[in-house]
Amino acid sequence: MRLLVLAGLLTGAAFAQRPPVALARGVLVEIGKGETGTLSIRTPYEEILKYRYDARTYMERDKERVTPPRLQQGEPVEVLSDRDPGNEVRYARLIHVMDEPKARPASSMGHFRGYRPQGDDLIPRGTLLLSGVTGRIADGEMVLHVRNEGERLIRLRSDTRFLSAGDVVNRKELAPNTRVFVRAGRGLDNEVEAYQVIWGDVLNPAMVH
Repeated sequence: MRLLVLAGLLTGAAFAQRPPVALARGVLVEIGKGETGTLSIRTPYEEILKYRYDARTYMERDKERVTPPRLQQGEPVEVLSDRDPGNEVRYARLIHVMDEPKARPASSMGHFRGYRPQGDDLIPRGTLLLSGVTGRIADGEMVLHVRNEGERLIRLRSDTRFLSAGDVVNRKELAPNTRVFVRAGRGLDNEVEAYQVIWGDVLNPAMVH
């Protein structure tokens, strides 16, 4: 029994000390009010993750950019972050306030697909986090050179969002030989498709574990 308790404590301690990952969801605990500061979120596993932000961090709610004072404690958020060399606190590149899920009417249970709030279309729920250097870029696809994996062909959707140093930009701003972070998923044809492509001064292509 003592061994089981000790193992549980050690597992819990190791879990609590786990550093923030590139993509995290949780509830906003606190955030500064200036252009530069720190924020903390509480994950569903009761972890407190801390990040730093600045004027380049893109913060959004309901498809509109917002400032730190407009973010409220208790809001469900999603944070995309980078490692910042020389700083133990990860840099928050994007903070997205998620919509609260809406329940389906009882009469539709089992007959229709669940309601998807409009705000969810802003950042589709991808399961792939990729980083690397861009190669050939065409209208509907790009080649990504991923370390230790070689080339990966990624489809660019009509609603793929491109962010440079925290600002939403046109796809034409993305050039070959650029280090990027890609949030992606698989489409109906099982092809990898990009939901977000992010690059900038702080981006580190080795940040994803």
